[in-house]
Order: sequence, then structure tokens, then C-alpha cells
Amino acid sequence: MNNNLFDKILNAKSLVGSILVMLSLVCMWIYDKVNGDGNGIVAGISIEPLIKVSFVISVILLVLLALLKKNKVAQNVLLSVVSILITFFIVEWFCGKWLDFQKTQQPEISGPKHSFILDENLGYKPAPNEELVGLKTKAGEPVYNITFETDANSLRKIPLGFANATKFAKFYGCSMTFGEGVNSDETIPYQFAKLDSNFHVYNFAFSGYGPTQMLARLQDGNVKEIVNENAGFAVYTFIPDHINRTINTYTNYSYNHGNVPCYKLIDDKLVRDGTFAESRRFRNFIFDQMAKSNTLRVFNIGYPFNITSEDYELTAAVFAESAKEFEKKFQSKRFFIVIYPSNNDNSAMVELLKSKGLRVLDYSKLFNPSDEGFAIPDDEHPTPKANQILSAKLYEDISTMD
Repeated sequence: MNNNLFDKILNAKSLVGSILVMLSLVCMWIYDKVNGDGNGIVAGISIEPLIKVSFVISVILLVLLALLKKNKVAQNVLLSVVSILITFFIVEWFCGKWLDFQKTQQPEISGPKHSFILDENLGYKPAPNEELVGLKTKAGEPVYNITFETDANSLRKIPLGFANATKFAKFYGCSMTFGEGVNSDETIPYQFAKLDSNFHVYNFAFSGYGPTQMLARLQDGNVKEIVNENAGFAVYTFIPDHINRTINTYTNYSYNHGNVPCYKLIDDKLVRDGTFAESRRFRNFIFDQMAKSNTLRVFNIGYPFNITSEDYELTAAVFAESAKEFEKKFQSKRFFIVIYPSNNDNSAMVELLKSKGLRVLDYSKLFNPSDEGFAIPDDEHPTPKANQILSAKLYEDISTMD
């Protein structure tokens, strides 16, 4: 009787059924991650423990079928699975050892590390009304260790008085504009402010930001409450990585964990879809697993594998919508995109932006950022010298344009 019951349970149909149950549960879990609330609970039942139980049952049935029943299909499947797992763990082990070896061959560079808080609209931002720290180290020694103050709107303060200002100058962008690695009196916005006291300069940039944070700011209802002047201009400083930030690639996700405004082009219309943390939960889960892999780190494998024309188009659409929002909020067409000096070919992006009627200031060849004195050592961020040259060129051009 017991043998008959054992035979009824231990057969290929039981294994297939167990695998199908597991796959069904996995599909339910994925659907909840993509279209549900992402907590892994469906109809009041936690799915993840059930997936683990069905997986264990499937493995036990597979092993018993292969070893006790001598089922050829089960034996081949088991051998394949074991071979793949052994290979995977061996490769992971060797890559982990290689990473450890690399650490002993060169000084470890860490950072920059920042103090910031989550924000429903922007994803994250500096804490308001505080003195914060930006730190990058090499072999435990600071490459830079900056402190900066923020105002009530979480903008980096510019240590100048603007009592006589009649116009505004809004600077958007990433750490290059924010002033990563330099003091508050050495940033691009500060250098510009020194050239003309008629401008009240606002530094809306921050480390890791891209075009989507600018658009989210401009679409926010309180943007007019931050800027008091009625006339002026806005400028965004562009680097190629801002395309990656618009689509939030794996590399960028490892920094911001999806806390970035998410925009999509649907029928040529730009639509806000919350943040990537909210709208890309399953992909974020995959990214979290990728971050644990030594193999991916050794071979520097990310996702997506290449930037497509659709990604360029989406980025350009974000810029175009930003210009439109700026014109609507401030009744001005003085919205400019500065292409930061680079050894990359930015011509495709420049032409795409211009084709949308955007005003582009191409400073690609203003100086070579690889030359000594233009980038902080062991870092890609601009030095005070680079900021001063770019600000002077920007002021010259802005002054001659309507």
C-alpha cells in the first residue's frame, strides 16, 4: 500500500504539476510587482513563501525521480541543473577573488557620498536648511570633502547677496553644475553670479540629477514661489550620461535605487509615470539581484546594453517639454541647453535638440576636460578653473542673445 502510494506520488506527472504550480505562482508574483502594489501579496496570500515551498518540492521530486526511479529525462535535467549551478558558483567565486586582488593592486576610490532625503516629486534632494557634506576618498584619504548649505527649497546656497537683483538665472543639471568637489564660491552658478549683480542666481542642480528632475521641478506648482523675479533665463548643462539617467539604466539605479522621475513617450506625448521605484518594480528587483553578482562587476555588464534612438528621442522630448513649461511659467523663451566640454561626439544629440527648436550652446570644444587643471584629480568633475571659463563664456553668449 505504501509502495503504491509512493509510486503514485513519485512520477513525472507529479514533477510537471509541481513545476507548473511554481511557475504559476511566479507569474502571479511578477504581475503583482509590475501591475500591483508590489508587496508580493495576492488575495491576502503571501506568494513568495509558496514559491519557495513549490520550488523545494520540485527539486525533491526531480532528485528522487532521477536517483530512485532512474528516469532518464529527470537524470538529464538534474545533471544539467547541477552542472549550471556548479559552473555559476565557480565563476562567481573566481570573480570575487579577482575583485579582492584588484583592491590590493590599486587604491580604492569611494564616493561621492551625500546626505539627502527622499522627495515625492524629484525622487530625492538635499535636506533643506542644513549644512551637508559631499565626500570622496582614495585609499581612505579625501579626494574632496566639501560642505555646503541648503536653503528652504533644498537648493545649494550661493554665498552672495542678491538684494539688487532684478532678473533670475536658473541653473539646472547634475553634479557638474551643482559643484561636486568644489566650494560654494567655486561653482558654475557662483562664477556666473559674480559677473553680473543684476541676476539672482538659483542652483537647482544636484548630484545624480538628469533632465527629468528639471522637468519635474518646472511642472511643480510651487516653482514660481521659489523664483521671485519676473524676467531672466534658465540653462541646463548637458553631459552624455544624462540620456542614461532619463531611462535610469542599471548603473544609475545603483546610485538612486529608482528614486527618479519616470517619463514615457506614449503616442508622441510625454507622460509622467511616478518614479522608477514605483513604475519599474520588477526591473528594479532584477537590478538588485544583478548588484550581488561578482561576475557582472568584473566584466562591467549593465543594462540596457546600448542606448537606442528611442532613448535619444525621449531625452530630447523631456528637454522640449521643459522649455515649454519654462515659457508657460515665466513667459520667456530664454531657455538654453549647454553642452559641457567633452571628448565624446555629441553632434547627434545637438542636432536632435535643435530640430525640436531648442536653443543649444555647444561648448563641446571650449576646453579639453582631460587636460590638466580642468578636472579634479581621480575624478571627472570640473575644477574651479573649468567652472570659471565656462561661466565667462556663458555670460558672454547670454548677454548677446535675446
